[in-house]
Amino acid sequence: MKKKLLILLLAVACCLALVGCGQQEESKDYIDLDETAKDVVNGLSEKINGIPVGEYLSKKYPLDSEEVNIYIYGTYYPTVITDETAIKELQDSVDFNSWVFVMPGGPQEVLGGEAYYVKFNEQTTIAIYDDLAYGYIGHGTPTQDLFNIEDGEAYFNMNDEFLQKIIELNDKYREK
Repeated sequence: MKKKLLILLLAVACCLALVGCGQQEESKDYIDLDETAKDVVNGLSEKINGIPVGEYLSKKYPLDSEEVNIYIYGTYYPTVITDETAIKELQDSVDFNSWVFVMPGGPQEVLGGEAYYVKFNEQTTIAIYDDLAYGYIGHGTPTQDLFNIEDGEAYFNMNDEFLQKIIELNDKYREK
């Protein structure tokens, strides 16, 4: 009887240890500011958690989608894009490898706010200014009252080609 109890306790301890190890691996799914700060130069970083920004973002935020919705701040209905070629052009223009993470309290003081919210799928929505390739990335559909997205990451300097492609496709596909 004592042997069975001891074996049961050891099995439970092993299960708890395995669960604990699994949770530690998942913990890198957020921006660890302390670790990222090691790679910061002038408030900007090309790495997150020691991983290049592009690699981190492309793993965490897939862009695959059969439909892309572009929400404009202050409007209720999104511009809906279903054309495969247009979606591919937009996906290609994102270029996570050119994005630079802006540390909280960094030197970049940007006035204004996000104007475009590009929803690729439930896992990836990008908020970006309308006159500057600057914004953040998160999940879900922007709320109509606050125009926030779920679990938004910190801010990034993005690439101009992405902003220009958003403007171009929004103008082309928006219902007039």
